[in-house]
Order: sequence, then structure tokens, then C-alpha cells
Amino acid sequence: MASGKALYSIAVVALGFICFVVGAIAVGLPTWGNFHSLDNPNFDQGYFGPWRVCKKLLYNREKCGTDVSKFQPSSKLPISIYLWIYAHNAV
Repeated sequence: MASGKALYSIAVVALGFICFVVGAIAVGLPTWGNFHSLDNPNFDQGYFGPWRVCKKLLYNREKCGTDVSKFQPSSKLPISIYLWIYAHNAV
């Protein structure tokens, strides 16, 4: 029975470590999703992350900032990030 508890504990620690690594990578990556205009895919396309929005321009250029595109992420995105950081620091 003791080996079963040890195996369970190791599995829980391994799963927790994997979740931590995946979460840290997700916060560190600048690209969480892509967007494009449904009417004209070449008109407004780019990507967004937790900290910025980037619009793809001609000739492989990008313009990044807060008001570069008609696409605006929800205001809930930064709030969810702060709550995630708080929850992980409170433990």
C-alpha cells in the first residue's frame, strides 16, 4: 500500500510540474491567437498575446501596439492574467 501512495504522490508532483511549465511558456509567448477579417482576409490580419496586438503589413512587416487594428482583445484578458499570477503566488 505504501508504494501505491508514493506512486500517486510522484504522479501528482509530475503533473503539477508539467502544468507549471506549460503555464509559464504560455505567459512568455507573444502569440496566443491569430485574427483576420472575414470580409477580406488581406485587410486586417495579425496576432495577439497577453501584452500586445500586432498587425501584419505588406512585405513581412508588423505594426504592434494597442490601437493598430480593429481587433481588440477583451478587457478580461489582462484581468485574468493578473488573477492567474495572484493565484499562483498565493499558494
